[in-house]
Amino acid sequence: MVGFSACMTKKKMARLKETYQLFRTGMDSLGNENIWEERKIVEGDKLYITIRTESLNQDQLAWFDNGKETLYVVSDEGWINLPFIGRLNVVGIGRKQAMDLIREKLKLIIKEPYVQIKPLEINVKVMGQVERESILALQENDATLINALIQAGGLNELSKRDSISVIRIDNGKRIIYNVDIRDGQKFFNSTAFKLRQNDLIIVNPNNYYFKKLRNQETAIDIARISPLTIFIGMFGIIVPVIAILRR
Repeated sequence: MVGFSACMTKKKMARLKETYQLFRTGMDSLGNENIWEERKIVEGDKLYITIRTESLNQDQLAWFDNGKETLYVVSDEGWINLPFIGRLNVVGIGRKQAMDLIREKLKLIIKEPYVQIKPLEINVKVMGQVERESILALQENDATLINALIQAGGLNELSKRDSISVIRIDNGKRIIYNVDIRDGQKFFNSTAFKLRQNDLIIVNPNNYYFKKLRNQETAIDIARISPLTIFIGMFGIIVPVIAILRR
């Protein structure tokens, strides 16, 4: 009997490890890291731009807040308004291309201009079985699925590790990627690992979640049975019994 109990315990532990253990398989064949795809600038983006010059003409720095990081918001028409350059359309290009564009414009008025744009934000939503459902703003070079899950507080005990869904809009179409975080190779090599603007991450519930709901509903149904209901039920039994005894 003890041996049977120990065997059942081992099977249960193996099943729990298979259900919950992260990166249980695939860690020996992760492959190389994919090259980051630079995000394109869109309307409403916040560009934090630093402009300065190493030339002797330091007075020109006053035009650009003395070389401090300055916020420029991309207008609905797709442009930012820079001092002495004026409106500059930046929608549809990446951060590095925008830096090159600004630098070329500045060369006409500033000697040896230095231009730096802070990495763009990628906004994603995390829902489902995480500790904190969240709307996150991640820097584009740090916007990975694992970082989003960590910032949302991590997975809880009711999350389905083999079914984390990422819903993405690509060329006007919604695409759903299902990611298995128990398999290192599938997780890190997934197309959804590197997040894109406005991705929706849904951590789906596991079977224990639905069992918990079922038990809660069963408890509620039992609580709804009032003493009056019990009395009526008992009365319905007692009356026929009395009638039989009187016969």
